[in-house]
Amino acid sequence: MTGYGFFRAMRVMLGGILALVVFVSTITLELRNIMVREAECKKAYGEHWQAEYELRYGPVADGRKKIWVGSGGVAAVGILSWLIYRQIAGKRQSGYSRRRRR
Repeated sequence: MTGYGFFRAMRVMLGGILALVVFVSTITLELRNIMVREAECKKAYGEHWQAEYELRYGPVADGRKKIWVGSGGVAAVGILSWLIYRQIAGKRQSGYSRRRRR
């Protein structure tokens, strides 16, 4: 591999990592905002919080769907990242299993 190829590969990997970090942080902040809005409405309006929430932000069910889908997306990104890492890095054997196979 030439020096240019190495730096190009590093740039691609760092770009991918940066994209993952931006995606996960954006989704996490949006989920937090939805949960905070709902909690604030519950605290401020008490028993009739759902009516006020729906007037301001839309149906409560839509917010909860966004929370479920966003949480699933973040979990999927974590799992896929781990699988890609395992594919690239390969499986590492412990010292005990290497000694035993000889």
